[in-house]
Formats: sequence, C-alpha cells, structure tokens
Amino acid sequence: MNIEVNYVAVLIAAIASMVAGAVWYVLFAKLLQKIRPLTAEEQQQAQKQMKAMFGVGFLLTLVMSEVLFHIVAITQDVSHLSPVMNGFLTAFVIYIGFVVPVQATHIIFGNYGDLAKKLKLFGINTGGQMVSLLAMGATIGLMR
Repeated sequence: MNIEVNYVAVLIAAIASMVAGAVWYVLFAKLLQKIRPLTAEEQQQAQKQMKAMFGVGFLLTLVMSEVLFHIVAITQDVSHLSPVMNGFLTAFVIYIGFVVPVQATHIIFGNYGDLAKKLKLFGINTGGQMVSLLAMGATIGLMR
C-alpha cells in the first residue's frame, strides 16, 4: 500500500488540534487552577518556558498528525464512511484505545490529591486530548 501524504493536511490538522486544545484549556482554566494550584514561583517558571513548551508541543502534535494521517488513509480503504467521519471515528478509537488508558494511569498514580481531584483532572486533561484528536482526525479526513 502506497500512501501519498498530504503535508498541508498534516500541518493544518496539527494547527486545528492545537487551537481546539487551547480553547478547551481556556474554558477550564479556573477549574484547573482550583484542582492543581501553582505557586507564584511555578507560574513564573511556566511563563518563562511557555514558548519552548508550545514549540515542543507543536512538534509532537505534528508527529501525531502524520501518524494519524497514515492510519486514516488505511482505515478509509476498508471503511464505507465518508472521509470526514472516517477521520473522526479513527481519531476517537485511537483516543479510547491509547490516550484514555495512558492518561488514566498517569493521573491515578500521580500526586494529584484525593480521588475527586484526580477524576476532575482526568476529565479535563483527557477531554482536551479528545477534542484535539477529533479536530485533527476530522481535518485529515476532510483534506485527505
């Protein structure tokens, strides 16, 4: 199977993912601060590193977009769905199968407070990953 990669689609899908994730975290910023408050020093350190963190995050999102492009292309060959729905559902299956277990394990065993805080943090973080991945999958499906 020869998959011709549409690099413009990969780039736009990565941008769509980052935008969706940013909107998600803006919506939940206050709740996130209540669950996991940062000291003034931690906030200052995070702001100093913001450009580098977004840069690395975007590079990782590009890698994810490239991989998702290949998986969407393969599933489209066997799917009877529209390309957008195929991209969306493929991203959702990857989210359920890979992101949710990894995030759950990280938060369950992490030092994030009591179970109620952990569940809220899990919902915010995995929700953000879900909307980002779904935006990426739908974009790839649309542009492939």
